[in-house]
Amino acid sequence: MQQKRIKRKVINLIYDDLGKLILAKLNKEFKGIKSVEDTTHYKLNQPIMFSNTPRALYIAHLLRTDEEILAMTQGTLGVLSPQEASKKI
Repeated sequence: MQQKRIKRKVINLIYDDLGKLILAKLNKEFKGIKSVEDTTHYKLNQPIMFSNTPRALYIAHLLRTDEEILAMTQGTLGVLSPQEASKKI
């Protein structure tokens, strides 16, 4: 019998191993684009804040397709839609 994986949705990433990896990939892809690149100096386990549409879309893409990230999450994370996020506040 195959075990069902529960898919969780991300409200905010945390600056941990996964958060560091996602930010590194985002910043490499969007280097020099100030509205997308995130150059904030986060502390360990601090929430990664101030997402915007391009960042959220890219993070959602990484969570669905990036092999390194999928290996860490086992495909169990997704990004909340703006409608879902507004219900959580």
